[in-house]
Amino acid sequence: MVFVDMMRCPFSALTYLSLESIDDDELVLPDGFLGGSAPSLRTFLLKRIAFPALPKLLLSTTQLVTLRISSSSTTGYISPGVMAACLVSLPNLKQVTIKFPFPSPDQLSPPLPTRAVLPSLLSFRFKGVTQYLEDLLAQLDAPGLQTVSATFCDHVVHIPQFLRFTNYAERLSGPPIRAAVEFDFKKVLIKLILSDGFDLAVTCTELLGQVSSMALVCRELSPLVSRVEHLDLRCVRYLLQLAPPFMNLGDWLELFQSFIAVKNLYLCKLLWPKLAPALRDLSEERVTEVLPELRTLFLEEPRGRDMGFIEPFITARRLSGHPVAVQQCVASDFMAKG
Repeated sequence: MVFVDMMRCPFSALTYLSLESIDDDELVLPDGFLGGSAPSLRTFLLKRIAFPALPKLLLSTTQLVTLRISSSSTTGYISPGVMAACLVSLPNLKQVTIKFPFPSPDQLSPPLPTRAVLPSLLSFRFKGVTQYLEDLLAQLDAPGLQTVSATFCDHVVHIPQFLRFTNYAERLSGPPIRAAVEFDFKKVLIKLILSDGFDLAVTCTELLGQVSSMALVCRELSPLVSRVEHLDLRCVRYLLQLAPPFMNLGDWLELFQSFIAVKNLYLCKLLWPKLAPALRDLSEERVTEVLPELRTLFLEEPRGRDMGFIEPFITARRLSGHPVAVQQCVASDFMAKG
């Protein structure tokens, strides 16, 4: 009780504050937290803590550089319109993390009248539902972004505002992009690394078809994905138990369709023996539909008896006039080639 009363007082000299709830029930901060003012605050971190009065407090934190908020209940929900207004009021903000991993309640707020610029923002991270992020980013621009990460907790259908927010149009004339797609126990992730130092990561936790989910994301990011020339594909051993849905040829073809410029493809040792039979089943007429610019296929630690799986695909590519070389490697060797 003494702590709560103390935290209701103004802290005019406070520069760093980090609070985390370790109980099963999420902590809710009172409206009078910090006396409603923290003018010197530069770092504000809330993990699994609801703070409905956060927008009011942020009006006083004009020196804020880092903001990370995470709420696991609708009590801490802040609508996209209010959140956008909060971020715009922080001219020195460089790092933002927002985690609302639950469906948005029916709370509407008017959007900003015009799209606002976050001049200092370098890093933006989000976890939640697609529509929330789309509604938020529709109101914001961040020309100096260097890192963008989004984790979607629902089915991704259309994310044009997310693509625009990455300033992709300014990057289309740059050098080729390197990408990695990683299939894990509870998520599928794509990372795009541009030569100018810009990093983009998208994670999907909706696992009703990991490959098809990532195919949808890649299609939405096609202006960037279509410039990828180096692609890594990785998975964990557990996923190989999901052979029928995970190795569906149609889903993999849909995923590959976005990677029209890939020249070098790395397949981890867990994945390529399972994927090779799917490639083998392609007819000669369709073989160039898959990665049409592919020149080198890197296979991690292949075994002699498994090489036969890939031979029909290699032969069909050679006969089509689009030959592919196979190179054996270990993961560290391939990554060094970067």
